[in-house]
This record gives sequence, structure tokens and C-alpha cells, in this order.
Amino acid sequence: MMKNGALIVAGVIFFIVSILHLVRLLMKLRVTIGQTEVPLNISIVGLIAGLIFSAWMFIAALLK
Repeated sequence: MMKNGALIVAGVIFFIVSILHLVRLLMKLRVTIGQTEVPLNISIVGLIAGLIFSAWMFIAALLK
């Protein structure tokens, strides 16, 4: 039962991160680390990867 809980929590976290990437894309928010601006393309990758990992965690929780 603990594994299912951990998988679901991980799935929710990945989903929230994906939503934050989507918000950044829609609002065209600028992110700067040091003096380097992070391109929006990174958020596209983050959105897709986050959704894939989220789905993976939820499916793994259902199959256990």
C-alpha cells in the first residue's frame, strides 16, 4: 500500500510541475537564472516530460 501512495504523490507532483510549465508558456513568463534567460522551449520539454512521468506514476499505481 505504501508504494501506491508514493506513486500517486509522485504523479501529482509531476502533474503540478507540468501545469506550471503550461502557465509559463501561456503567459510567456521570463525566467532568469543568474544572467541567463531560460528559453520557452525548455518549458515545452518540461511540460511533455512531466505529463509522461505523471501518467507513468498513475498507471504504475493502478497496476500494483
